[in-house]
Amino acid sequence: MAFKLATKAAAASPAAAHRGGLARGPEGTSRVAFGPAPRNKGLRAANNSATPVAKEERVDRSEILTLDSIRQVLIRLEDSIIFGLLERAQFCYNADTYDSNAFHMDGFGGSLVEYMVRETEKLHAQVGRYKSPDEHPFFPEDLPEPRLPPMQYPRVMHVLGSQMLLMMTAFVSLSP
Repeated sequence: MAFKLATKAAAASPAAAHRGGLARGPEGTSRVAFGPAPRNKGLRAANNSATPVAKEERVDRSEILTLDSIRQVLIRLEDSIIFGLLERAQFCYNADTYDSNAFHMDGFGGSLVEYMVRETEKLHAQVGRYKSPDEHPFFPEDLPEPRLPPMQYPRVMHVLGSQMLLMMTAFVSLSP
């Protein structure tokens, strides 16, 4: 729904009085009507400056990987988990929300809770949440690509260190 402001001449016509309310003010008579607003094809946004518009890079400049910041994050997470459990304890258990046969949605065969988590993760993925190195989705298989430009995160681990971690992970998974 849009607002239209009619001119003095249009507001003075009987047809205009029938479609919307007339108002008299210091500038004369005007009418506000509801409905689709006319499209002004002549109005366009333009950059009139002599300097080109620079595309700002999205770079994470926070110091999130210091021992002190990690300690503070862990304390905050612990408090959040405990508070969440206390809040959740106030409500009864609703078995139907966890039952995959209780709710039927087109194209989905899981529980209501799983549906809510999957759809929330899809929304978060569109704004780039899971491109952060410390964010991981529960259901990574069906996530859309982000609509925002990617954020550049600082390299924390040395290249050889990350390769060594991959080799150790492969060794542990292959060993009996």
